[in-house]
Amino acid sequence: MIYFPNIVSGMGKHCDLGHIVDPAHRSDPHMQEQEENPRLHLTCQQTSLTFDLIAAPTHKGHIIAPGEYRLNIIIAAENAHRIEKTVSLSLKGRWFSDETRMLRDGVGVTIADALRDRGRKVTKET
Repeated sequence: MIYFPNIVSGMGKHCDLGHIVDPAHRSDPHMQEQEENPRLHLTCQQTSLTFDLIAAPTHKGHIIAPGEYRLNIIIAAENAHRIEKTVSLSLKGRWFSDETRMLRDGVGVTIADALRDRGRKVTKET
């Protein structure tokens, strides 16, 4: 968790969520320790996403394979109302060196308001 006690009105705080590297470079000795999760059994053609964490776990669970993911994000500060968002990630597993094409064909990101009733039993009121 990253904590900011105050967020100045009109100013943002940026937090890197994760990154994707060219899979051909993932096995380079200087990158292998940080970017490779052998349990995923990815080819040198498939991309993975590495979450940017303060401390990376030794089990490499912060490196994820291609697939569809939803992250529930809560943004809060002492001087601001809490905001809940759902970030949907679509990792297609393909690498494109052109950034525009990568963001169009290699990974998809959408942000939506979080569902308030997720995980709770909802009953219809009469």
